[in-house]
Amino acid sequence: MFHVRRTYKTKPGQARKVATLVHGDDYVPVGSDSDLKWFKEKLENEVEIKTTIVGAGEGMSEVVCVLNRVIRRTSRGGSMKQTSAMVKLL
Repeated sequence: MFHVRRTYKTKPGQARKVATLVHGDDYVPVGSDSDLKWFKEKLENEVEIKTTIVGAGEGMSEVVCVLNRVIRRTSRGGSMKQTSAMVKLL
């Protein structure tokens, strides 16, 4: 089962817009650079996390595998496809 949360309140009248896919202990957040930086800092203050950022900037990856899905940066934004392991299960 997946859970998606879209808005995180920070201070009265202020909110961060981060769409987050959650499955167990896997988080896949999507949002603006500043909101994602805030989200990452909040998680790091609570738990130990491993992070891979998909994007075009320095230190970012072009592709990442999460929950048997391949998430890839494209010229139009991004794409997500099942891995071959997932296809074999189906």
